[in-house]
Amino acid sequence: MTIVTEADVPAEMAASVQHLEGLERAIKAIETKLDRLREARKDTLKQIACEVKRQRDSDPAKWESDRLLEIYETLRAPFLGEAWKLAGLPHLQALRRDVELARLYAPNDPNCDGWLGEWEVRQESWGPVGRILGNRPRPGTPVVYVLYATDSSPAYCGSTKDFEKRIWAHFRNGKEFVSWRAVPCESREDAYELEDRLLKEHCPPLNKKAGR
Repeated sequence: MTIVTEADVPAEMAASVQHLEGLERAIKAIETKLDRLREARKDTLKQIACEVKRQRDSDPAKWESDRLLEIYETLRAPFLGEAWKLAGLPHLQALRRDVELARLYAPNDPNCDGWLGEWEVRQESWGPVGRILGNRPRPGTPVVYVLYATDSSPAYCGSTKDFEKRIWAHFRNGKEFVSWRAVPCESREDAYELEDRLLKEHCPPLNKKAGR
């Protein structure tokens, strides 16, 4: 910015020009200080992100996505994403997705540390559409599940490592059910044993045979 000097203005404006020049110098000094403060902020964010990464690497169980997301949203500073990325930490959207999935797959059946929910069917123009309501087992988790009829009686019992895929297959195959329960198992072998017991106990009508 070009400053008008005293020689360019009437004498009665000289004091104002001097004041304007002083203001300009003060602004430049403040801008220089702000630049230094911004750089200091970026350096501090990098230090914080690196420390979070170090602690996460040393004890991953205590630094799951929900805790990382809480720290990120608490800081909420400009250039935080850049510092986060440089430290090798997960992207904000990835953290949010992980937290949402963790909530979705969290057990909600206090009786067996498993899952229970409903199966909703709605009619669309192209045909019936089903969906799972509520929490459900994470893919890859061995479970024994029971499908219930409208009268709450067991209609089908099975075991799987991909509950969502399996329950959709039952729906497409014409099985009718309104709710379900899934019990986690340590392994597929444990799941087979529990499934066998339930089949013999309930004799669900949609199973082709009871027991293995």
